[in-house]
Amino acid sequence: MKRKGFLLFIIILISILAITLTACTASLASINGYKINQAEIDKYLSSAKIQNPDLFKAENKKDLLSAEAQVIDYIILNKLIEKYAGENKISYTEKEFTDEYSKIQTTSFKTKEEFDKYLKDNAISEDLLKTQLKNQLLANKVYDKITAGIAVAAADVQKYYDDNKSTLFLEPAQIKISHILVQFGDQDTAKI
Repeated sequence: MKRKGFLLFIIILISILAITLTACTASLASINGYKINQAEIDKYLSSAKIQNPDLFKAENKKDLLSAEAQVIDYIILNKLIEKYAGENKISYTEKEFTDEYSKIQTTSFKTKEEFDKYLKDNAISEDLLKTQLKNQLLANKVYDKITAGIAVAAADVQKYYDDNKSTLFLEPAQIKISHILVQFGDQDTAKI
């Protein structure tokens, strides 16, 4: 009898592990054969748990899903940039990367220990930070290559603005409030 109970326990445990692993590795999106899974999204959002814990409360599920969608968009954009860079032989050097990484450490932090503490306190993986820096370096190189030799005259900028100011450059309607009246009882009002 004990053996059947133990066997049942093992089967349930294996089932739970299989479901958990499937949920963690299931592809949420795919770009050029690269599959984005929940575990990767969670890596990007790990620091948000420290910096904005309310985002992970049940009542904020819609906001969390929006943040996850933004992470997916970010990953997709970077995969497209990588593809374009590869097809056009655009890259950065290892020295450019190490210089930028050192600059991050020395510009905002007095010591390596202070930098490491900041990463730990904010649940930022050093690997993820390096990946994001590499993505930014590559995106900058692609941008520089695409925009090389492009010059826009001030008159062209002004014409574009004039042609589009009624649609693209609208200032949202605003309301000015000088005071608010709040009624506390049947006859009472107070100025705030």
